[in-house]
Amino acid sequence: MRTLYSVLLRLYPKSLQEQYAMEMFEVHCDAALQARSAGTWHYALFCFREVFGLLFDVTKTAPLGRTSMTRFRWIALGGSVGLAIAAFTVNYTEAYRSTAVLRIGQPRISNRYVAGNPIDPQALVRRMKETLFSRASLVNIIQTYALYPREIKRVPIEDVIETMRQDLEIKVAGEDTFRIGFTYRDNILAQKVVRELVERIFSEYEQSRKSEVTMAREFLSSRVEDTAREWADAEAAMKKAQALGGGGGRLQLDLDLARDHYKLASDKLSEARTAAVMEARKLGPNLEMLDSASLPLSPTYNSGIVLLTGFGGGGVLGFLVSLLLSFLPNKTAHSSELNA
Repeated sequence: MRTLYSVLLRLYPKSLQEQYAMEMFEVHCDAALQARSAGTWHYALFCFREVFGLLFDVTKTAPLGRTSMTRFRWIALGGSVGLAIAAFTVNYTEAYRSTAVLRIGQPRISNRYVAGNPIDPQALVRRMKETLFSRASLVNIIQTYALYPREIKRVPIEDVIETMRQDLEIKVAGEDTFRIGFTYRDNILAQKVVRELVERIFSEYEQSRKSEVTMAREFLSSRVEDTAREWADAEAAMKKAQALGGGGGRLQLDLDLARDHYKLASDKLSEARTAAVMEARKLGPNLEMLDSASLPLSPTYNSGIVLLTGFGGGGVLGFLVSLLLSFLPNKTAHSSELNA
């Protein structure tokens, strides 16, 4: 801000610069220190008032006798304003994006020997979003890494959580890969958050797989017990009918059906037990780190281009204003001649 203010002081006529520039610069520096100590928002308002107040004062003191010099001053003023706005934008909206890529690994034992359940990347991403994008999870991450301090002071926590949801990304990146990304104004914190998300994804995946195989095993164990009782009941009914000189027909069909149900449930239970052993030994389908959390060294947009665009756009606007001002006096003079 000091550099910008000193540049703007050069827009005054040389006589005024020699007489007042040094004193104005010292007063500005003292006021800037007080505004900075009052907080970011107060300092931003101070910078806005200083720049535009100085520009307005320069336009009043600019010599109007020389059109080329007036036009040059307007172009310089417009470029300075555009540069100031661009610098403020870069300072408060600069963002870095960190990403990591995970891959769904294949089972370490061939499906020819042990049947495994493949992992659906889309379903996995949906499940991870439900867990990681929940309010409790995001609040924990925000508090752990002290994210969005400026936003927390101004808006409710629910708005901050929604902002973080927009800055987060978990999506399928390929047939068996998916990407985790986070955009934030601090590149180191962006990387730390992505690392935290990756750790939580690995932990959540491991727990969900264990829970799935445990629930499947318990369910199939209960199913085997039920089918065993049905088989025993059908066999007892068949023997009783045969003792009475009957049997066959529907009873034999019930017995065969009950035996088939028992064998099917037993085979499924055997597969579930094998899957549980594979999960315990980490031999089944698992997640693998393909690309670890990156440390972004440059923002998501080129700050130099933004500054150059702001300066150029402001200069063009200043040129157009100078043309308009040079036209207005001629029009006024022409109207005066007509009235006379």
